Order: sequence, then C-alpha cells, then structure tokens
Amino acid sequence: MKKFKVEEVSIPNLKGKYLTDYRSMRVVYGEDEFWSADCIAKETDASIGDFVSVLVRSTENCDISSLQREGWVCYPSYLCIMAHDENSDMGYYEFYKDNKDNPYSMIYGRTSDKFEVGKNYIFCYKVE
Repeated sequence: MKKFKVEEVSIPNLKGKYLTDYRSMRVVYGEDEFWSADCIAKETDASIGDFVSVLVRSTENCDISSLQREGWVCYPSYLCIMAHDENSDMGYYEFYKDNKDNPYSMIYGRTSDKFEVGKNYIFCYKVE
C-alpha cells in the first residue's frame, strides 16, 4: 500500500465562517498523486509530515467496522460526481457528501485507482 505524506491540515472556511469542529487534509504521494479531504470530522489525528495509507472503496464491498478495528479512520457515503482521465495511468476524481448533520464535504484526488461516477464510496486513512 502506498504511503502518502500529510502536506496540509487546516480548518475549513465555508461561507465566510471557520468551522472549528472540522478539518481539511491534503496528502501527497510523489509529484503526481494526491488526495484532499475537505470538511471531515475534527478527530483527524494526522499531522503535517505524518505518513498515511489511503483507502477509497465502494460502499458495496466494504465492512466499515472491520476497517475501524484495524485502525482506519473512515468517512462513508461519498458520491463520485466526476471522473476525468488525464492519461492512461492517472485520473482526477471528485466525491461529494451533503449531510444535514454535517457541512458540505468534498474529497478529490489524482490517482491511478479507478472509480465510477454515480457510485458511493468510503474514504479511509490510517496514520503509519
């Protein structure tokens, strides 16, 4: 599994208001691959410079409780809203979650993994 380096942890700003109960996080792998998660829960335990593994899976094939027992921090129910092939090896993807109890949240990334528009995914990371 690839080890991504945490490049940014920040407090999101939505409609001119800082949401101190939430965090945004950006992780990078080399020069070409990254994941960015905006407005995820405050319990984010990753710090700048940490290395994390990232897992994005279809909710159809995923047992969240099993992943959590293995130390993964999981954010379920993100709808893949956009897929753009940049070349034969890499694609750019956007995932969206709109929940009445949580603010607007986006996860986007440039990766060699493949995802399908219209399907729901779970985003997980684990600090290594």
